[in-house]
Amino acid sequence: MIYPICPNCFYERVVNGVCSHCGYDQTRAAKFEGVLEPMEIVGDGRYLVGRVLGKGGFGVTYLANDLRRAEINGKPVTVALKECMPEAYSSRRADGRIINNEDKEQEFLQCKDNFREEVAALTALMDNAFVVDVYESFTDKRNNNEYFVMEYIDGVTVKKITASNEGKISVKSAAQIIFTIGSALMDVHKKNIIHRDISPENIMFGVDGRIILIDFGAARDFTNNYESANVSILIKPGFAPPEQYTSDGNQGPWTDVYALAATFYTIVSGQPLIDSQSRLENDTMKPLAELGVNIPLSVSDAVKKALAPEVADRYANVTSFLADMEELIQFTNDEDESTMNKVRSERERENIYGEDERTNGIKLPRVRIMTGIHKGTEIVIPDYCLIKIGRDAKSCNLVVDDCLEISRNHCLVGYDFSRGVFVVRDTSSNGTYDSRYRRIPRGSGIALRDGEEFYLYNTNNKLKVYLA
Repeated sequence: MIYPICPNCFYERVVNGVCSHCGYDQTRAAKFEGVLEPMEIVGDGRYLVGRVLGKGGFGVTYLANDLRRAEINGKPVTVALKECMPEAYSSRRADGRIINNEDKEQEFLQCKDNFREEVAALTALMDNAFVVDVYESFTDKRNNNEYFVMEYIDGVTVKKITASNEGKISVKSAAQIIFTIGSALMDVHKKNIIHRDISPENIMFGVDGRIILIDFGAARDFTNNYESANVSILIKPGFAPPEQYTSDGNQGPWTDVYALAATFYTIVSGQPLIDSQSRLENDTMKPLAELGVNIPLSVSDAVKKALAPEVADRYANVTSFLADMEELIQFTNDEDESTMNKVRSERERENIYGEDERTNGIKLPRVRIMTGIHKGTEIVIPDYCLIKIGRDAKSCNLVVDDCLEISRNHCLVGYDFSRGVFVVRDTSSNGTYDSRYRRIPRGSGIALRDGEEFYLYNTNNKLKVYLA
């Protein structure tokens, strides 16, 4: 469908699907499934929905026009509108209303609670110049759903910048990123909050040169009791330290230290780290000094310490980590024009095509429950993430609670795009078994091919990984 109002700039200058004001081409723009259509209005008539900025397993972020402010200003006022949309537990009806999937009401309500906690975390950080601002949150009764409104950052993620440059960014830009995000995290941690999802895709580089930390969906108060706190998280292998792999792991500011260092390591070397659980067994990580990265040896040593798998061997806080990165400050004086050119180039592409959607003709990795009371339930594995499977609805992304022998957090499943295989890692007491019913050693992982099955505890609890 072609809309007369542009979903990208909200000017009514669309001719044959192309906006004469911004160049956005509706005929070639990426398509998303299960999202609000452009030109929907939410928030008691205030927000006009535009194109999708991003879509994950638990939410969708849209570009939107704040009609109330636009009327005052006499021109569109763009904001980012985030919608709670846990695709494993809910679905959207034709009229836009969100309903929980059968037998998934508890999980759906838990996701709504998590969504409200993200709003609370962002609200507490409103005075932080390096964290995205949140303006308001509301419940849209017509859609039966939760939303919050943020400032729109005109820019692209660091992940997108590095993707067009062999996975790397200049040391100068990486230095600016680590000190800016490190400074943001110091304030975050002072408020007893940990982000728990620092990675290149959650750091925005604005066309104005600003560097902003986004997506607090996994954030939590680290002073709370671990059993009562929200520990549901999509673990990013290579960025998440070992303590994030269990619900009772010792998480604190040092958890973000690891992820911040992993981000720096990845974007200056172009080489992703293996997951931290594997490093506990056999640490093959090479220091940056051995990878030919042009940084002082003291910086390489500091990054190595920050990436220690064991908490006791790691920096306890960001302040002490950045203090040992002092020699890197010399690189932060001026903007790197090559990076800014990439930011502008990516934004120009988005202005025409919108955000990427991997579902366009490409099969997605999925996990499906094949037996028991949840038979047929499945979840799409997000890019570069591990999902948790087990009995605990609060901490697991896919719940299998047919018997008590299944652990609360039984196993982790991900998809390795570089090798084209699924990865299953056991974290249980009673065992996870491969397709030939061989037990996977606790804490270890195996690779499965498209269409292979695996078991939790016994053959009565069968799951399958596949691409579709």
